[in-house]
Amino acid sequence: MYHFARTDVREGDAWKKAANTPWTEKMRPHFRDYLRLECRPYQRAR
Repeated sequence: MYHFARTDVREGDAWKKAANTPWTEKMRPHFRDYLRLECRPYQRAR
């Protein structure tokens, strides 16, 4: 689970570089049922 300061963090070069290492390339075929949820804090309407 990650808590991002901004919603565009995953589109940045630093994220892509960190997410594509020899280890992640080796492990990627073993990932199954990948689920990504973008959640935001609930704010009650007044």
